[in-house]
Amino acid sequence: MTIAEPPGTPDPSSGTEHAATDVESPSEPATGPAVDASPEDAPRASASSGRVPVLDVVRDVVAAVALLTSLALPWTLRTAGAGRVEVVLSVVVALAAIPLPYLARAGVLPTGWSVHTTRTVRLWAATPYVVVTIVYLLLDLFAGSGLDRGVGTGLGLGLAGALLVAQPRSSELGPDDEDAAVGRFWRVVLGVLGAVLAVGAVVTIVIFLSSDDWSGAAQLVYALTSTLIVLAVGALPAWGAFRGDRAWSTVLVGVGAALAVLFVVGAGSAPDLLRVESFHTLRFGLVLVPALGAVAAGAAFRRGLPGVADDEGRTGVADVVRDTLLLLAVVAALIAIGYAVVLGDGAHGGRATTSLVVTLVASGAVAVLAALAWAGARRDDAAARGLAWLVVGTAVVLGTVAVSVDAWKVVGVPVELALVAYGLPALLVLALLGPSVQEWGSRTRVEATGARTAYEWTPRPRRAPRPAKSAKPAVPARDAEEPAPLETPADAPVHPHAPVVAWPVGGETPVGGETPAAEPARSEPRPVEPVAAEASPVASGPEPEPEPEWQPEPVQPSDPEPEPARAAADAESTTVLPVAGYSAEQAADPSTPLEVLAQIAEHAPALRPYVASNPSTYTALLDWLGALGDPAVDAALRARPDRRP
Repeated sequence: MTIAEPPGTPDPSSGTEHAATDVESPSEPATGPAVDASPEDAPRASASSGRVPVLDVVRDVVAAVALLTSLALPWTLRTAGAGRVEVVLSVVVALAAIPLPYLARAGVLPTGWSVHTTRTVRLWAATPYVVVTIVYLLLDLFAGSGLDRGVGTGLGLGLAGALLVAQPRSSELGPDDEDAAVGRFWRVVLGVLGAVLAVGAVVTIVIFLSSDDWSGAAQLVYALTSTLIVLAVGALPAWGAFRGDRAWSTVLVGVGAALAVLFVVGAGSAPDLLRVESFHTLRFGLVLVPALGAVAAGAAFRRGLPGVADDEGRTGVADVVRDTLLLLAVVAALIAIGYAVVLGDGAHGGRATTSLVVTLVASGAVAVLAALAWAGARRDDAAARGLAWLVVGTAVVLGTVAVSVDAWKVVGVPVELALVAYGLPALLVLALLGPSVQEWGSRTRVEATGARTAYEWTPRPRRAPRPAKSAKPAVPARDAEEPAPLETPADAPVHPHAPVVAWPVGGETPVGGETPAAEPARSEPRPVEPVAAEASPVASGPEPEPEPEWQPEPVQPSDPEPEPARAAADAESTTVLPVAGYSAEQAADPSTPLEVLAQIAEHAPALRPYVASNPSTYTALLDWLGALGDPAVDAALRARPDRRP
């Protein structure tokens, strides 16, 4: 079924407009953007509505790279992931679920495949890897001093990839009011994983204190600082993200990505970087931070975060900068305290004094400068940018010096130095460049040709559809006494109270310059002009009509259809679809299909500013919105880079 487009309707597929009329109602234009969203036409999706957001593609690529790379990284003290059959099999199963959305768009999946099927397969495909991870964590906890104990960086990186595979993509999410449970589920997953990290760090200290491996207060203080570093790097951002802080969730993603890169570097030419942690060493927990970042980077989790920082849904740059500065100050200060304790103990030997002093001075200077910048950023957002760039330069220079001269190495310490020197400064740079990075991430690609229901979210068939309210009274309600006017043959009787409404041939303006989409059926009687004699094939008369171009066709009443959305059967009838309850996130989401954006703009006036700021909105719809004269819409249009003079 196709909806007839009245004149002046922007076409989402071509970006052009038909011949427009100037007839408007007092509150909004007489015609809205036409859409073709009938259920029977849904499987024949256009390419514009089947694109995959770039960030979804990035998530799939990162998941595949993380899973494959984890096979080459240490899994325990003695073996790598590729040396264990159960690890290889779980990686293969997880990898098999990654191409499912693209196969759905290509139309090669079985008939009846839906987004719900894809999401279920994703979860089950990632489950074996999660189970294997839990087993090895328990083995390390209860293995004692076995030779094949420990939790390697390969386990942590592979777990991050498996969790990325398990999460639904943004193009697979439904409306907030119908698909909110998935966001709550992944928030619980983040909380559980963060609790495992925090409890594991505390258990490590307890095991260390209950053993005979420590002697003296200096070693105890150093072990405590190592544990606090784990809690600061992993538990602090995870707690902020779990509470719903959007900025802390972004910081958690950045820290997880930085540690993942350091894990890969540590397996090659930097043997002193972190490779294996254990409950029976000085600390445990950093290997799980990339997995926390993977959960925080998921589309379902991020959509459930309350509130946004600006009208376009981007995370506030100032908030991310402040949180990153705080984390950098805390980690650098803890490193300085640990090195000061080792330097004061005197057990390191004279040859390491120089490197200890240099590292102590460098980390202390970075901690002080980052703390001052954080305090200044809290008072003045405008000052945060310059201070953040100063901290970036200082941390990179002093951190590089500290890493280069660090001749005295305790297991795992260089990874914190590398994080202070490179990881957190890189996160600051990305935060400062955030608007342009997010604008790039909002673009879409990978067009689809398969059935739309295989890759686009729709309610499950077993759920009863909600009754929808029509935004315009053009289609009568089920219990209406008067049916909507429909085009009929000229010899049909005319309803005494129905207005004559007919589409002219060639796109001309209807009678009175009005369009059916803007003119609802009137409740009070109105006289109807008699049909011209020559309008009937059996009529006769010598006199021609004064207006030979076209004549309004009479209308006969018809029984109301059981479904308002299917009130007309031929291609020339006009039907207004019911409004299905939209949200601001859907209106601002670049992955929302263009037809849905057009329907939101027509039926949800309160969401028009979000549609105007959506980078995926096509030009014709932007022009239509600009003609409304709505101040909020005009402000959103002026804020677009492509609409600025």
